[in-house]
Amino acid sequence: MPLPVEHNGIGLVCYPGFLDDKVTALTKRKKGILLLILVGLANLPDLDFLPGVFIEQPNYYHHGPSHSIFLALITALAVYAITNKYFNELDNKKCSLMLIVTAISHTLLDYFSRDTGHPYGVPLLWPLDNTYHVSTVSLFSDVERSGEPGMAFILSFFNTHNLIAIAGKLLFVALVSSMVVSIRYRHTLVKKNVISGRLYSLLVLQA
Repeated sequence: MPLPVEHNGIGLVCYPGFLDDKVTALTKRKKGILLLILVGLANLPDLDFLPGVFIEQPNYYHHGPSHSIFLALITALAVYAITNKYFNELDNKKCSLMLIVTAISHTLLDYFSRDTGHPYGVPLLWPLDNTYHVSTVSLFSDVERSGEPGMAFILSFFNTHNLIAIAGKLLFVALVSSMVVSIRYRHTLVKKNVISGRLYSLLVLQA
C-alpha cells in the first residue's frame, strides 16, 4: 500500500503531464482547484478506511471495490461531468484523460506494492471478478500499520520502516516528475522549432 505522500505526488505529476496552452491560460483560482481535484482523485480510494474507523476496525474495508479500475473510471467520468462547465476553456479529451489517468494511478500503485496484510492486493477487475490481484514484482515497500482503533492506528504509521519507505517513494515521485518535465520541455522545444521553421519559410517565400 503506497502512502498518501506518493499518491499526492502522482496526482501533482499528472498536472504538468497534460499541461498545454489552455491549462496555462487558466486563472490562478482555477489552476489551484484543478490541482486539488487531481490530488483528491489520486487519494480518493483510501477513504474506504473511514467505515472501518467507525466500527473500530480501520483496515476492515480497506482495499475494497473502491480500488478497482471500474470505479476509478466511473469516479473520473463523474468528476469530469461535474466540472466540465467550470473548466470550459480546457480541451474535453485531454481533460477527461487527465482525470482518468489520475484516478487509475491509485489502483495501479497499490497493485505494484508489496502487501503483507489480508486481503492481499486489490480487486483490480471488480465487479467482473472479485479476485484480489497483486503484482509478483513489488515496486514499492509495504506500510506497517496497526489494526487497533483510534490514535493507536494513527500513531502506528510513525516508525522507522515507514520513514524509509517514504524516502523511497519520494525518490520514485521525483524521478517520474523529472521524466514528465523533461518530456514536456522537449515537446515545447520541438513545437517552437516547428513554428519558427514555418515562419522562416513564409518569410523566405514572401521575400
